[in-house]
Amino acid sequence: MVGLDRFAKHGDIPFKVHDTELGRIGIIICYDAGFPEPARVLRLQGADLIVVVTNWPYTSKGMPRFVIPTRAIENHVNVAACNRSGVERGIDFIGSSMMIDYSGKEIVKANEDEETLIIGDVDFKGARKSFVDIIPGKFTADRIADRRPEFYGEITKKKA
Repeated sequence: MVGLDRFAKHGDIPFKVHDTELGRIGIIICYDAGFPEPARVLRLQGADLIVVVTNWPYTSKGMPRFVIPTRAIENHVNVAACNRSGVERGIDFIGSSMMIDYSGKEIVKANEDEETLIIGDVDFKGARKSFVDIIPGKFTADRIADRRPEFYGEITKKKA
């Protein structure tokens, strides 16, 4: 059986946020989006927007539906996922490029079966405040400040 290593290799460049005229942007490539840690690292580095460049095949329909909105919500960060569509070398890619805001709200989403250019407005300022007003002026939730990293050591240990 051939595994994912046929298509992906471990990289040696750490995740990094880039300062642009628009705001602070971090980039995740494909398979990295399936792990919570890369998006969290980029958010802790100050990302306002995380761009996911990917090649989701037909079997990955859960990624745009569940994982990308989850990365946005759990990190209070905007996420733009760019996927391809159509068939190449026998692989059916699902399209579904999207932009999700820091609250998990869909800003814009492409269809599954056609090449599409999507354009949407992203709230960089809203992502920077890192908290959500559950009840404005009375109750907030801050997914960055409320973390408990002293209990997260286990996630940094490599498993055999």
